[in-house]
Amino acid sequence: MLYKAYIKNLKLIRDTYISIITLKLSLLLNSANYAFSDSLIAIKALDLLDTRFKAILSLKEIIINF
Repeated sequence: MLYKAYIKNLKLIRDTYISIITLKLSLLLNSANYAFSDSLIAIKALDLLDTRFKAILSLKEIIINF
């Protein structure tokens, strides 16, 4: 699941940067390995992120570095 802090940060980005077009995220390798070691958890996490990103209406591009 997404940590509450991550959800709070995404809300903060949405509410603060109302004209943001590109969002670039960097995930630590250890965190990514843990999150994606279980495909069901990974699918749920990505679905939640997708929902949160779609709430940022100005966002056109998302770049995620692992």
